[in-house]
This record gives sequence, C-alpha cells and structure tokens, in this order.
Amino acid sequence: AVVAIIALALGSVALAGPWRRHPLGTPAAVAAITALVIAGDAVTGSRLTLSTLMGEQPTIGGRFYGLGNVAFALLATSVLLLCVAVADLGVRRGRPRAGALAALAIGLVAVVVDGSPTWGADLGGPAALLPAVSGLVVVALGLRLGWGRVLMVGLGTVLALVVLAVVDYLRPASSRTHLGRFVQTVLDGGALDVITRKAQQNLDMLTGSPLAMLIPVGLVLVIVALLRPHSALGRPLLPAYDRVPLLRTGLGLMLPAALLVLWHVLSTAGVFSAVQLPAPLAVLEAGIGLLAGGDLWTHVGISTQRVLIGFLIGAGLGLVAGSFIGLSRWGSTLVGPTIGAFRAVPSLAWVPLLLLWIGLGEDSKVTLVAIGAFFPVYTTVSAALQHVDRNLIEAARAFGLHGLRLLTTVQLPAVMPSVISGLRLALAQAWLFLVAAELLGASMGLGWLLTDSQNNGRTDRLLLAIVLLAVLGKATDALLGVFEKWAAKKWA
Repeated sequence: AVVAIIALALGSVALAGPWRRHPLGTPAAVAAITALVIAGDAVTGSRLTLSTLMGEQPTIGGRFYGLGNVAFALLATSVLLLCVAVADLGVRRGRPRAGALAALAIGLVAVVVDGSPTWGADLGGPAALLPAVSGLVVVALGLRLGWGRVLMVGLGTVLALVVLAVVDYLRPASSRTHLGRFVQTVLDGGALDVITRKAQQNLDMLTGSPLAMLIPVGLVLVIVALLRPHSALGRPLLPAYDRVPLLRTGLGLMLPAALLVLWHVLSTAGVFSAVQLPAPLAVLEAGIGLLAGGDLWTHVGISTQRVLIGFLIGAGLGLVAGSFIGLSRWGSTLVGPTIGAFRAVPSLAWVPLLLLWIGLGEDSKVTLVAIGAFFPVYTTVSAALQHVDRNLIEAARAFGLHGLRLLTTVQLPAVMPSVISGLRLALAQAWLFLVAAELLGASMGLGWLLTDSQNNGRTDRLLLAIVLLAVLGKATDALLGVFEKWAAKKWA
C-alpha cells in the first residue's frame, strides 16, 4: 500500500507540472525525483537504502552506508534519463551548449555523490556513470564520438577514480571505505584476487538471474537491427550512426559479450568439465600467470613479428606479380596457370620442404607466412587490373602516362577496393600460416603455445592462445581499415 501511494504521488507530480508539454518531460520529472531522493539519502547516511524493498541489507559486504548495486542502478538510470531530457531541451531551444553543460553538471554531481568516500563510497559506479555522461555531452554538442574522444573520456575516468580512491586512502585507516582499502590492497599486491572475485560475482549474478533468459532474445533483436538497418528495429538507429560512429562497433561487441556469458554458463553449469572447457576467469588467470613470468609478451611479440614481416614480403611480392599478370597477356598466358597451381597447395605441405631447405630458424617461418600472404593479393590484383576501364587508360596515356607511372597513378588507384580486399585476405592467411609454421619446429609463439598446451593438458592456456590469435587478427585488420580510409581519401 505504501509503495502504491508513493507511486501515485510521483505519477501525479510528473503528469501535472508544466514539463508535461516536453516529449521527455514526464519521465524526466520522475527521474529527477528519484535521483534527488537517492542522492539525498546517500549524503545523509544512506538510511533509506538499507533494509528496504529494493535496498541492501546492513550486513552485505560490511557496508553500513553508501550506495549498493540496486541504489546505484536506480541513480544512474535516473541521472542519464534526466541528462538526456536536459540536453534535448537545450537543442530544441537552439542552445545546445547550454543544455550540454547543464547535463554535464548534473552528471558530475551524481558522480561525486556516488564516488565520495563519505557519501556513496562506490568505486565501480563512477567508472560506469562518468563515461556515459561524457559521451552524452559530446553527442549533445554535435560532435562525433570517435576513438580519440573515447580515449580521452577513458583516461579522464581512470584519473577521477584514482583521485577518489587516493583521497580515501589518505584518511586514517579506521575511517577508510573500500575505496581506500582497495588502494592498500593494490600496494600489498592483492589486487588480482579482488578483481577476480568481483568479476566472478558479477558473472554469477548475470547468469543466475531469471532475467538471464532475456539475453538471447535481446541478442537476436540487436542482430536483426544491424543486419536490416531499414527495418522497424534498425530504422531508429540510422541517425545515431552518423552522430556516434562507435555505436555500430559497440553493438557489434554484444555478440562476443553474449558468447562470453554463454561460455561462463556452460563451464560452470557442469555441461563440460574443467578440462574440456575451463571457465573464462580460469583462462584469464592463466594469461596473468604467463604475463607475470614474462612469457606472454614473448609469445605475442614473436608471433606478431613473424606475421608482419611475412605479410609485408608476401603482399609486396603479390602486388608486383599481380600487376605483371594483370597487365601482360603473355604473363597471364605463360605464368598465370603455374601460380594458380601453387595456390592450391595446402599450407602444411610447404612445412617439410621449408624445414629441409631453410632449416628451423626464423627464415622458414617468415617464408611460410609470406607464401600465405602472397596468393590473396596476387589473385585480387591480377583479376582487378584486367577489368580497368580502357577509356580511363587511354585518357591517361594521352596525358603522357606510361609504364610504372600509369600503374601507380591510374590503374592501381582504380582498383584500390580490390587491393584492400586482397590485403585483408592476405593478413588473415598470414595468421593462418603462422600457426602452421609454429606447430612444427618452434620453441616460442602462439602456435607453439597451442601445441605445448595440448601436450600438457593445459586447456586454459590453449583457449588463451586462441583468444589472443583472434584479438591480434582483429587488431591488425583494424589497422588495415585505417589504411583503407586514408587510401579512399587520397584516391577518391
């Protein structure tokens, strides 16, 4: 009855005020009242959030004041909704900067209340709330939320958290909250245990809740919105893609996140044994163990070095050979079939021959990676150059362009999309051939780590090597994406 009376009172206030004329006025009014109540309670001792319907029990975590998970969730949701309404009001009145600054002020007040050692005493809250408010303000100002601004927001968030924690650490030991105690834990070398325990608790809460069944449903809806941007689900996101370029990237990260949750569920529910499928945190601990011993950077560094050197050599030779075959009828007739036959040879078939000819050193591994990178570039470039518009070539020749100048000035820029596609395929092939090269005759590298982990029954390290290969492959592909944008601007 008490809850119903409070809800009725809040609804009346939200519907009766002048803000009801604004599209977001009514929910913003409810959000403002909610934020004021929770923030005011935190400032005055957190009496309302203890032992209440949606609050924390006094014995949870030994915390007798401050904001718990539920209270922070309500505060964050309310503050973000209020910030959106205020920023939107500024845009509607032709004063976007004033609206953005007002939203920033509201967000910063909430961050201070939540993270202050004597009020909210919450370390994780500012880490989530501050980036969200900052991103909202950037968008409200009409700026593009690119990687540079995201990095600045991230660094600002880390700095704010460090300041809050150090301020609490400087207080007397008896007066410190868990913020200051965490700083002491870091100094004592126990930060990893705390982070692992917190991560395990969050995963358990996420997968143990009845609402976890909504995760696959939400994932399907996101996939539909991404694959069909002009559908009813995807259409509302179209304007946001231009204002927030990272939105599509963020949505694309939902599938890996869902797979991570599924991995955790399968490994902890007894569907697979710990030997067959270790938990994600076990894989993380294995990586931290290798990192502490200095071996992880060695494996990653030597594998990346082999891929980059082999890719540059193979792609360069593929570009030269593809240009020759694509522009020469005699070359296409005489040499093309032979190269096509070599292209069909599997990667592992080259390993014994390279070991016999070159030996077990780095040269044989880099050569194999170069072979893998050669054929995709050669194939795409040779095929694309054969279909360049003849009128374009004749016009270039009329301006005195011939030979190498014609190739670099007109023909290659005309087929640049095909060249980029070939480079992407070549880079993927380079990573595939790297594993083949390191499976035999190697003493370090991610491919060697795969074999060694299999022989020693270390499935956690085996999965770690697979994840690292995926991350490194995607990271290097992203670098090619940067080159693609540069090339598009240069030769558009």
